[in-house]
Amino acid sequence: MSNSPRFAKNGFTLIEILIALAVLSIVAISAVKASGNAINNIYYLKQQTFAHWVAMNKAAELELAPQSLEQEKKEGLAMMADKPWGWAIMAHETSETGLRRVEILVWAEKRQGEPAARLTMFRRR
Repeated sequence: MSNSPRFAKNGFTLIEILIALAVLSIVAISAVKASGNAINNIYYLKQQTFAHWVAMNKAAELELAPQSLEQEKKEGLAMMADKPWGWAIMAHETSETGLRRVEILVWAEKRQGEPAARLTMFRRR
């Protein structure tokens, strides 16, 4: 029998544990980042949906209103989901006689940057 101690390998070494923890932390950071992106996308789509509903409401009002209401550029605020939405309506002549292109733009709160929704409709005079 030899006097040298025998070491049995019953577990992981410190290096193996550190590498496993590094891999797990990278996976966890990636998962948190992906879920953050998903939340941002959901918020963006929610804003787009509400803005589009405001534009559709304005289009319905124009359909029910007299033709003269689209003669000039109009702006205003509309409430949707307990939040104010800025809108603008602009009418443009087309090459077709008696047909106008009406553009409805909607912004979240104040008119700044790109509109959250843009809707185009055509109306007879």
